[in-house]
Amino acid sequence: MPAQPVREKNPFFTKLVNFVYSIFWYCYPFSLERIISRELDGYRDICDLGCGDGGFAWRLKHFKRNIPAKISGCDIYGPYISAAKEKNVFHNLVQCDARNPPFKDNSFDVVMVIMAIEHLEKESEFIRKFEKIARGKVIITTSNGYSYNPEEGVIHQRHLSGYSIEDFKKLGYRVRGMGGSRFLCGNLYKEYKIPLIFRPIFSFAYLFFTVFTYYRPELADHLICVKCKG
Repeated sequence: MPAQPVREKNPFFTKLVNFVYSIFWYCYPFSLERIISRELDGYRDICDLGCGDGGFAWRLKHFKRNIPAKISGCDIYGPYISAAKEKNVFHNLVQCDARNPPFKDNSFDVVMVIMAIEHLEKESEFIRKFEKIARGKVIITTSNGYSYNPEEGVIHQRHLSGYSIEDFKKLGYRVRGMGGSRFLCGNLYKEYKIPLIFRPIFSFAYLFFTVFTYYRPELADHLICVKCKG
């Protein structure tokens, strides 16, 4: 679970900690934003499948000004689509089920599925559908195996599956790691039961360990899987 903005009732500390997080997003070479940005170099037409509220695309766009001009966002949950529109980073937004993306083959240079595939049943056929609509590259990030996630009032947030390194390697993906071991992002962290003052310690430790787990994904909490077509 990459470092996330905090959601606390104290607005001053929330803004302060989120500002510190933003420094890591933009400056730390092993933040997910930096890693994915490097993977997108040279591509112009991107599909963010399972885009959620558009937060990740927003950070990419603000981190790297020359990020592809055309980013299409897709999500099944209507309120997320509405929130994504307000961020003004998507060329096009479509409400759809990622299991059946409504696009023709080879519609995009890159299809990225960021922390979304674990919300679907485990089917390699879904991954093949992602590949069909991509011309050049598919990027998938997900937990390393099954990881519990609370619904937080949105049923689509529930984790339904978990993929292993071997699952992706068998499909021809290059696999890297993200973050440290599970103890750094257990249920207490995910359910926001750790006080605000301690949460950054967990997040920064998670980011720091990516220096090592990027090259040793078997030790990582999340996986970054990339497949180039052709």
